Amino acid sequence: MRLPRGLAAGLLTALAGVVLGKLVLSGAHTAYVRPSMGPYLLASAALLAAAGLWTTARALSARPPTPDHDHDHENGRLGITPVSLLLVVPLLLAYLVGHPGLNAATADTEGISAAPPQVQAQPQGRSTSYAPLQTGPDGTARLSLLETIQRGLSNDGETLRGHRIRVQGFLTKPQGEPGTATLSRYVISCCAADAFLASVDLSWPQSPPPKPSTGQWYEVIAEFTSVDHSPADPAQPRVHLTVVPGGDLKIPDPADPYET
Repeated sequence: MRLPRGLAAGLLTALAGVVLGKLVLSGAHTAYVRPSMGPYLLASAALLAAAGLWTTARALSARPPTPDHDHDHENGRLGITPVSLLLVVPLLLAYLVGHPGLNAATADTEGISAAPPQVQAQPQGRSTSYAPLQTGPDGTARLSLLETIQRGLSNDGETLRGHRIRVQGFLTKPQGEPGTATLSRYVISCCAADAFLASVDLSWPQSPPPKPSTGQWYEVIAEFTSVDHSPADPAQPRVHLTVVPGGDLKIPDPADPYET
């Protein structure tokens, strides 16, 4: 028995549309791309599903092949080639399993980078213009991890000094001296393929740092301390923050794990 020609292609296209739509509607697409791309992906999913259903309908309504064409195995005995079967595997994995996104486990594998590649320390007196920090009722200023690094590397952290800042990221295993750890978060421009790791060093002068499990996110209240230059890699300065007492709070994984 052979399935009608084009049926396999139609079903696979429709399945791709269903999987893509499910990823967007569940919010799982933020593990791969920026949240703002959701509407475009949803429209693409609808087009794929519609094209797949149209192709399937045409294949089912077509006349069956004549016996003279039984020797034609272009689509295999069941109208499905081995290559098309291989395409089903990643689609089912994306639908059933998904992907957690880049996280602490990825950072441990890659190793902690220093400053993001496009952020360079600026000499004293040559500061990028930043607006004054806006503090909330609790006296802290909420910043992204990337902006914290950018401000810290600009004119030796002039705009951060004297402020308590609140940043979010995942803690990795303590690095270097006792009582220290690294707070990190991935930054993307478009999708996870262009992601880079932004990280700052933390220290707890009055208490040991928490012992994070892989992937645990924290919100940290800290003060700018310094910009450190490692002798091993002087071209990669690192921003150092001091966590205030009680300033580390476990938080749930954010819906959008990346900064943009």
